Amino acid sequence: MDEIIRFCQRQPRHFIERDLNKPLSKKGFEVCLKQSLSLHELILDRFDAMPSEVKEAIALASMQGQRFLTSLTAEVAQALEVPNVEAGLNGAEHPHSLVNGVPSGIAEFAQRTARALAALTRMELARYDYATALQIAQRFLAGVEADSWHFNALNFSQLWDVQTALHTMGQVAASQQAAHAMLESAQNSVTLTPSDKRAQRNLSVSWSKLGDIALQQGEIDGAKPAFQKGLEIRKALAGELNTPEARRDLAVPHAKLARLAEAKGEFERALQGLLDGLEQASIYQTMMPSPDADQVVAYFEGDIQRLQGASGRARA
Repeated sequence: MDEIIRFCQRQPRHFIERDLNKPLSKKGFEVCLKQSLSLHELILDRFDAMPSEVKEAIALASMQGQRFLTSLTAEVAQALEVPNVEAGLNGAEHPHSLVNGVPSGIAEFAQRTARALAALTRMELARYDYATALQIAQRFLAGVEADSWHFNALNFSQLWDVQTALHTMGQVAASQQAAHAMLESAQNSVTLTPSDKRAQRNLSVSWSKLGDIALQQGEIDGAKPAFQKGLEIRKALAGELNTPEARRDLAVPHAKLARLAEAKGEFERALQGLLDGLEQASIYQTMMPSPDADQVVAYFEGDIQRLQGASGRARA
């Protein structure tokens, strides 16, 4: 009955003189009687009229279940750069009455149908895959303390998402552990099926992740062999597949190794790495013209120009 009343109140044209404080008009009463007023349809109708910040907040909260932690919802929102989630959750409770208990930190959906429909308002699927990974990462961190959680239950794709989430959260040690789990998973796949190109690419991604972490920790000498191993795998894949994606993939480790060389003051080596990367990026652009290809080429061209200027100043 509550939802039926709300439905009518969202239709002021059905009231006498369009005044919600007055009775329904005769025509308005007939229209409301003809509506299909299932709970599902009523709540969906209410969703359509809600501010976007409320829709996004409850979509994030719905991932946790019928009950949810507001703090975890806020953390996922921060990682996904979803603004105003606190205001959205408060609005979901008052005035929209979709959830209860937001101020306590442990809230719940007012109806199961409301939670189910919240899932329909989710944004891009990829972003929500990442949000799910962030929640897995939270459970992992709690499990580490209790020595009760392990990565071997996850496939490579899940490990990749969780590692990214842990990295975003600034959990360097846990992020590194996840990257090692990625490496082990990819190596096992390559051992089982040496001809599996996806498994080989996953192996290169794992080495790249470990190199990124080493670089983040200031371990330049530790990052270099990881990037180098990734480069060798991607060279082989580009030679065998010769696809735009493989060429783009090959450009990446060239850029990372160039960055390492520059950090060590090896400007000639850094410049050569960027030129090698530009060559692959240009092949990618030729094979698959696109805004992304243009952006990749522009990145290398800009970095080459910057490095040439820096090298000239260093010699002077």
